Amino acid sequence: MAKKASIENTLSTISGVEVEVTIARKNCITLSFEGKNEVAAKKIQDYFAPKQLEYDYDEECDFTCLYMNL
Repeated sequence: MAKKASIENTLSTISGVEVEVTIARKNCITLSFEGKNEVAAKKIQDYFAPKQLEYDYDEECDFTCLYMNL
């Protein structure tokens, strides 16, 4: 869990929003944060470049998710 917290802290610092990391399945992680902040999402995507992350904003619950296949 220390590695997960370290990754969350790093991504939160880079993006400027509090990021939560969830292991969705064996080869996929979800990076999520409250609200719609396309600048923060872009900063996270740029951090992992050239890896492409799938972006989704759920307006109903006001949450942004970025999905990355490993």
